[in-house]
Amino acid sequence: MFPRKRAKNGGLTSRDAWKQSLDWADRILDGCKKLGISATIVLENGFPLDPLVGYNQTSPKFWNNPENRMMLSNAVEIIYW
Repeated sequence: MFPRKRAKNGGLTSRDAWKQSLDWADRILDGCKKLGISATIVLENGFPLDPLVGYNQTSPKFWNNPENRMMLSNAVEIIYW
């Protein structure tokens, strides 16, 4: 999944790109399940979701910012609800 790329290329908000990425992953996993295929979805350098930030979750800047940690928590919460 590439929500940052989806946001940038599609002119979407980061939240809309995240939702579209999750919907896409859900469809892929449903299709794989119907075919008896095991699948793994990888989120590649996907946080923060806003592509204009200029860094990703591999940067100390990401982890040192409480807003980024909260955004990550909220994004994960969307998956489980």
